[in-house]
Amino acid sequence: MNREMFSARIARNFEGVIDTTLREGEQFAGVFDEDIERFKPWEINVAQSTTILQGLHKMGVRYAELPNPMAEGMNHHLRRLVDLTERTKLLPHIRARMSDLKAVIDLNGADGVNILAVADLSRIEAMRDEISGQPHTMTSYMDQVRRVIVASHDAGLETRLGIEHSWDVDIALMMPFYRMADDLGVA
Repeated sequence: MNREMFSARIARNFEGVIDTTLREGEQFAGVFDEDIERFKPWEINVAQSTTILQGLHKMGVRYAELPNPMAEGMNHHLRRLVDLTERTKLLPHIRARMSDLKAVIDLNGADGVNILAVADLSRIEAMRDEISGQPHTMTSYMDQVRRVIVASHDAGLETRLGIEHSWDVDIALMMPFYRMADDLGVA
């Protein structure tokens, strides 16, 4: 499939914006506040998250991305959110690791996952395979990503794949991931 066909397929399957307020907000916990010259914790509590999710639902936003449940303190917070009845669909943002996927499955209520993969060869080679513990090659890393995608589908989760820092990675390194994801039915 050439790039134009691939782009057309993406456009045809576009399902709207995925709101990242809850995930992005958690990434900035402890942001330095220059006005008061000290660290100021910034986090969204469960009540605020609930209000945000209900507002997104009322506005018709279909998806909200959540922090990884493996992040410190997030599991309990996310368990409360998946129990809400009137909310947008919830997609925790996870690394391409089975341990992260298992934490999402254990939430028992997430609608899907946004899997973050890496296509930078130097970063891939610095990571270790979850099964063998050996340094990754591009092939072994793609196999790991494939296992996570298949397990996510098997668990009944809507599955999406993104490439970290895609603006700074050669498209030739990203395309094998997107082709694999497309072949596996990933959005």
